[in-house]
Amino acid sequence: MKIKKNFLFLLLTGIVLFSCSDHPSKPKTDVIIPPLGNDSGGRTIDGEPDWSQVADVIVFTHVPQNAAEALDGDSQIWTMDFESGEREFVTQGSRPRWSADGTHIAFHRNLTIWLRNMITGNEKPLTPFRSFFPSWSPDNSWIIFDAEYLSPNQTASIWKIHPDSTGLMNIAGYGTFASRFPDWSPAGDVIVFERYIQGAGSEICLMDTSGNLISQLTNNDYPDTHPQFSMDGKKITWVVDQHNNNPANGIWIMNADGTNKKWLAKGGMPTFSRDGKSIIYFSWIDSIKTETLLMIDIDGTNNKIVWLP
Repeated sequence: MKIKKNFLFLLLTGIVLFSCSDHPSKPKTDVIIPPLGNDSGGRTIDGEPDWSQVADVIVFTHVPQNAAEALDGDSQIWTMDFESGEREFVTQGSRPRWSADGTHIAFHRNLTIWLRNMITGNEKPLTPFRSFFPSWSPDNSWIIFDAEYLSPNQTASIWKIHPDSTGLMNIAGYGTFASRFPDWSPAGDVIVFERYIQGAGSEICLMDTSGNLISQLTNNDYPDTHPQFSMDGKKITWVVDQHNNNPANGIWIMNADGTNKKWLAKGGMPTFSRDGKSIIYFSWIDSIKTETLLMIDIDGTNNKIVWLP
């Protein structure tokens, strides 16, 4: 297909092909957010996006919209090329994350993590136990994720493993708190994650790659979750309390040291654009009863739908 040829060309050349102004633009002010797979009487199209570091192509989770699409599975991974707007089915699964060089994705399937070579199409399971939310090291030599594997108290911790499934190691340890949703910094020296303490909620924190806590970046009365670095490592986006009705819920952005926090929009699972000027996320659009991908500039302006059928 044409998108596959375009994507391989982008991987090899690294040509910048995307401009924010090229997107279908329809600002929305009526956005609210249930979890992906909503029960609000509408439809879910796309969610859980991740932007390639080497091309203006996103990978994301797609919910089949008709019987023909459903033949490829109830939860699907697709790509979208921002130059052409073309979309392509990749494989069954959810929550995909690009490798730093754009040649592989790690993703969820059957409550474990799998890898797919985006050039050859080869796939393999990475973890033999329940594990979630993978993130690649910048040199592609490690993948971090969260799991309750071997936990004495059923709390999640941060693990790492090589792409060949060797070197499995728990780096955060198990204690009175759970560690989830890790994301590796572009410099490779720190990991941002959600730290949950029973009875005290969850906050966004930084650890070094050995699991030592460096700092707590948030401190509020609402659950903070799903952090992700910008590709230059200078900013972090995250989600506040996407399930409860409070005035702070939605997509936030801050400097990597925790300063200059700013609310952007109602939504979930944010990821930065390659140039760091925008954030793509998924949200429920009440006026059209649809949950799908939107994009907003990091200053909170220019909120628009990425794609609609």
